[in-house]
Amino acid sequence: RFRSTHARTLDEAAHLLRALPVAVQEARTALVAARTAVQTADASGTRSRRAAQQLAEAEHAAAGIDTAVGIRERRAAAVRTLDLARSASTLAAEAPRAAAGVRSAFASIATRRAAAATKADRIPPALSALRREFSEPCSLDLADAEKKARAALGAVDRAIAQAHERADAGEWDDAADAVAEARAQLGAAEQAHDAVAGRLADLREVRADPTKLAADARFVLRDAQRLVVDRGLVKRFGPILDAQSVRLQNAQDRLTGVHPDYWLYLSELHGVRTRAQEVVAEARAAR
Repeated sequence: RFRSTHARTLDEAAHLLRALPVAVQEARTALVAARTAVQTADASGTRSRRAAQQLAEAEHAAAGIDTAVGIRERRAAAVRTLDLARSASTLAAEAPRAAAGVRSAFASIATRRAAAATKADRIPPALSALRREFSEPCSLDLADAEKKARAALGAVDRAIAQAHERADAGEWDDAADAVAEARAQLGAAEQAHDAVAGRLADLREVRADPTKLAADARFVLRDAQRLVVDRGLVKRFGPILDAQSVRLQNAQDRLTGVHPDYWLYLSELHGVRTRAQEVVAEARAAR
């Protein structure tokens, strides 16, 4: 009767007892391999801080295999030891590739940094053209673009200096992190330039033919209206699309004067297209 009542618990206990020695042996074998991998990486000059951290955590978990109370706790300690040890081995094995990646990144980042500096030099004349050719609101939000680009380039230089310092010390994980930060800051510097250059190109395009972009927005809007009608969803989405139609017309009506606000015009057209596309997605998902 006792066996019948507690069959599940007894079977689980029997399974854990049989599996525990295997789990413990796998964990200890993996731990030895992790120690060797970390030592080999250190000796080769491609030390991995993350691998050393994972190994230290694995050593700590391994201590719980013998001190834990209960079969479940011992098995959990063995499983955690195994996972951490394998992670440490993997990170240590990848350390040489990480070091090679950092070394190659130095050259590519230097090239990209020079290009980004050239782009930063082009921001003032592009801003000047924006202010000269278009009304003030068309460039007001870009006034500090050059400042942002220069600040980002300064951050790039600091990150690269830190990467070199960490690489010279054999701390390749930290060097890789610094390289990633340098790339992110390069992206910010490039974005500052592209925002100005792109704005100038966009405004010149819309100034050349304002009706083209309006026609494109109207096409998207009408496509959404047809879908709503076909699906019998006019009551739900019709007012939204009608509002976008009014918004589009108002944007065109405001395009007057010697220096129209082409940026507001572009923003409104983009808003109309985006809202119409959202309605299309919602209508297709509606049941």
